[in-house]
Amino acid sequence: MARGKYEARKLGTAPPPVANGGVGPSTEVSSSTSPRAGGQAGTPALGIVVMSPWGWRILAMATLTALGICITFFLDGHTAYGGLWVFVVAGWGAFSYKLWRMHLAWAAL
Repeated sequence: MARGKYEARKLGTAPPPVANGGVGPSTEVSSSTSPRAGGQAGTPALGIVVMSPWGWRILAMATLTALGICITFFLDGHTAYGGLWVFVVAGWGAFSYKLWRMHLAWAAL
């Protein structure tokens, strides 16, 4: 059986816990306004949506859901609704792709 972090604490081999390791705000004072520690990467045009990888991931999942709705309408014979959902899929997919590329560019700084 593999020993996880909790079993290592029981055996006394784990490092001591850090006092400021919680979820609350950090007490560290910094003069930098940049969210990145090493560089001076400024906030992108779309803000936190570009800085977080979850913005484009959630939009990509919404795009896949819309694609499923589109396919369902086409298979049920409702081609007008399916055609409208093609535009929704194309728009959301293009914007998701743009957010992903902007995130990669921001993360490379």
